[in-house]
Amino acid sequence: MGARATAEAVENGEILAGRFRVEAELGEGGMARVYRVVDLATQRPYALKLLKADVAESEEAVRRLRREAEVLSALDNPAIVSVETYGKLPDGRLFLVMELLEGETLGERMRRERRLDASDLAPIVAGVAAGLEAAHRAGVIHRDLKPDNIFLAQPSADAPLQVKLLDFGISKVYSNETRLTRTGQGLGTPRYMAPEQLSAEPDLDARVDVYALGVILYEALAGSPPFVAVAPSDLIVAILHGKASPLRSLRPDVAPSIESIVSRAMARARDARFATAKELAEAWLGVAGARSARAAGTRLGMRTDVLGSAGAPLAAEDEADAAFRPGTFSELEEARLPQDDV
Repeated sequence: MGARATAEAVENGEILAGRFRVEAELGEGGMARVYRVVDLATQRPYALKLLKADVAESEEAVRRLRREAEVLSALDNPAIVSVETYGKLPDGRLFLVMELLEGETLGERMRRERRLDASDLAPIVAGVAAGLEAAHRAGVIHRDLKPDNIFLAQPSADAPLQVKLLDFGISKVYSNETRLTRTGQGLGTPRYMAPEQLSAEPDLDARVDVYALGVILYEALAGSPPFVAVAPSDLIVAILHGKASPLRSLRPDVAPSIESIVSRAMARARDARFATAKELAEAWLGVAGARSARAAGTRLGMRTDVLGSAGAPLAAEDEADAAFRPGTFSELEEARLPQDDV
């Protein structure tokens, strides 16, 4: 046990993998610790995730971290946390080096503010959808989307918001025959899991992530989750039967159109949901984004340019405004519409 404790300890100033100097511990989860490190070759700061010594003995944990590294390395998108490198230390522990993010998770913001408005959620919905679309196009389902896996990167108060999806450790590749779990065993955080995921159905698709995003939006608006139960078994039953209180019964000021979007995203039957995260975002921004612009006192569009193409102004309710262009959303920045359209 003493040897394991020694191997577990990582001191500030220690050099890992002959390249990364540890500066501070940033956090700890069930499987790993995360450190702020500096690359000695470039002097750039990174976040290094290191499996705990006892967890490193678990083949399942090792496969999950390796899966996360492989998936993130293949997904090059501003709305998904990027990977610098990954490998194994001499003591056998796997590590993953990722970009260092400044800001907070959506979960932290929800716990601090308790309730968010639909317009405040607009850039977050856009960013999450952008990341999910990139993953889904690559054949990857996240399967554990939740507020604490959505990072709101914002180095300073006046810096633009950039959403980053985190933790692809239990993601699933559509065409991958290798499974990280035994048949009939589910993975994920139950509160945000779709009924078919809880039932451990074998043919999961991208709509489990759409469902999870719907649950997140419900919780962010209402200040409480849609399904509440004391026992885990009761929670599972409630989700499987779709027993959620109507959103507007908890938050009457939410627009009916927003409630409809959330309800559709959370539909028990997957065919009744939005087919893609992009469709959900288009619907949300078409309502919440336009309302936010009008509330500002001037008719503003919202332009997006983080994913490599400048987005058209966001759709407002009249036909004079250009329609939202799918596939170009991530962070949103205000951009005045042409003068002849004001």
